[in-house]
Amino acid sequence: MNFTSDNRYERSFYLGANTCNGFVSLYREFIDDFITSSDDAFAYIIKGGPGTGKSTFIKKVYSVLLENGFSDTVVLKCSGDPESLDGVASEKAGVLVCDGTAPHTLDASLPGINAAVINFSDFWSTKKLRENKADIIHSGEIKSRSYKEAYNMLKIAGNIRKSASDLYNYSNFKDILNDKIEISVYDILDYYGVRIGKGKFTKLFVSAITSSGLSGSHAETIGNDFSDYTVFEFAVPFGMSLYNEMDYIASRFCASGYDVTGAVDCFTGKGLTHVYIPEIKCAFVTKNKDGRDYEGYINTDMLSVTENNDQIVNYKILFDEYVLKAEYLFGKATEAHKSMEKYYVDAMDFEALNQYSEKIINDIKNQIKFKIK
Repeated sequence: MNFTSDNRYERSFYLGANTCNGFVSLYREFIDDFITSSDDAFAYIIKGGPGTGKSTFIKKVYSVLLENGFSDTVVLKCSGDPESLDGVASEKAGVLVCDGTAPHTLDASLPGINAAVINFSDFWSTKKLRENKADIIHSGEIKSRSYKEAYNMLKIAGNIRKSASDLYNYSNFKDILNDKIEISVYDILDYYGVRIGKGKFTKLFVSAITSSGLSGSHAETIGNDFSDYTVFEFAVPFGMSLYNEMDYIASRFCASGYDVTGAVDCFTGKGLTHVYIPEIKCAFVTKNKDGRDYEGYINTDMLSVTENNDQIVNYKILFDEYVLKAEYLFGKATEAHKSMEKYYVDAMDFEALNQYSEKIINDIKNQIKFKIK
């Protein structure tokens, strides 16, 4: 599996992922949590086809938020097209802008109260699009078929990973690991203290399987100060997951009054692979592609829990083959999407759209001006 990293933004992560269980979205949950985080939080949900300027508008909002000092601004990356953005958000500014088109279709829960729909499709010429109807339909069919085939490849890869998981003897190993985790969590809470009340829990994807390979990292998700974190790393062999253990860690810190970010497994769309506690700069992570050695490393000696290491290696080789096939097919889908984009670009009245976009930008500036320090 290829691995890519994107350092263009201070903080960025995914809320949608291509998994062995199909496309999994965390958008609705994230947006609902965001708009209830403060009385004046507001979400702008963009509607429109490919090439209509959604990603460009999101980048403009990103620049406005940074220029006005909102350093907590995060970029929501697109797992379907690594060159595009799905959204941007700043809790301090109370502003969230995101793409509300398929596959993560979204609508405003309380229009005008905590959200608004921005419809970029109002600025295209239906007549021009219909002139290229056959080509657009053809590209759309290729895109749809490529996604379907890619998800079939990931499903096969998921079955292979499950076969590897079934080879492990978890019983004694899990007891030892849970003891180590309990000691680590106890020591941290003993040092920092237990607070009154419950912390906020946020779910996201650190990484995503894209046409460019596996993309994303801890540093991109948390920011540059991740290098200052105390990190407890669990070096798991192929096929093994620590969902229950990570869920326990997240629950303990939330119950102790700390805000927690949980990274969902980007391959299955289920269970946590990493847990971050930003306020005390601490993380519990399942070892991933960056291969960094951490000071808080917990030596779990996990390869000793199976006598089938050769079979595990063979499963891993097969797994990688099917994931690579999926990445190739996601690439075909992206190419088909870009073919569709050119027709929508030609059909757009960008002069009128830009005037409309500037009005929305000014609305956002008015919304945040009283929060600028």
